[in-house]
Amino acid sequence: MDGNYNCLCDVWSCGVILYILLSGYPPFAGENDNEIFQNISQMKFTFEGTSWDGISNEAKDLILKMICKEGSRLTSGQVLEHSWLSEERPSQCIKDASSILKRFRNFSYSMKLQKVLLFYLATQINDIEVAKIKQLFIEIDLNNDGKISYEEFEKAIKGIYKLEDIPTLFSSIDIDQDGNISYTEFIASAMNTSLLYKKENIMAAFNMMDKNQNKKISTSELLLMISKEFSDKDVEEVLHFIRLFDINRDGELDLFEFIRMMYKIRR
Repeated sequence: MDGNYNCLCDVWSCGVILYILLSGYPPFAGENDNEIFQNISQMKFTFEGTSWDGISNEAKDLILKMICKEGSRLTSGQVLEHSWLSEERPSQCIKDASSILKRFRNFSYSMKLQKVLLFYLATQINDIEVAKIKQLFIEIDLNNDGKISYEEFEKAIKGIYKLEDIPTLFSSIDIDQDGNISYTEFIASAMNTSLLYKKENIMAAFNMMDKNQNKKISTSELLLMISKEFSDKDVEEVLHFIRLFDINRDGELDLFEFIRMMYKIRR
């Protein structure tokens, strides 16, 4: 600003551009030009606001080392060697689908019964509704074996979620706990619930669970659905929850009761 600068000023400029690209707004703000110039001279900026919630610490660290005093500023070569640039980043398809990937956290907070029911709902979604998510699944499934391993999952989302959160997220999506995320498990966790909870999807899932086709879901049919996934304690908790929606107390759920339960537990 005082006219005394060298090639490191370009690193500063690139740091400002990187800040804008990641957040959508410039690092230095103010009510007028004088206030903006004062903040620039004091290098006063933050990573506050929702725009930075999904940005990794590595990206923030790089910005801090680019927008700083000249004596501490990285050279252009050091910038290129920084971990945020040297490590593999998520593909453009995955970055574009970050809003979908962020639904994984909501899914991980869902109760166990809800996850299984969402899994059944996901089997009823047509290809048009899941085209974008299907493409995302293909992008993450690097070896094209029809399932996502932990390594593939971590590689895809490590720039979106914190590394320490990834094991828990993976486990919560892997409903059958076989060590991989199937296509249907992926759909259940990533799908917009407003599409999953369409009445026709709920009715189709009900018919799928109604093994003896008597227009009711019995306790045994529900146990068949969930017993492979849950412990005995979990099963008892689920059955207690289901009893709350058995309005006529016949020990079974008819379609009306099932729909009422589904909308009640909707996340």
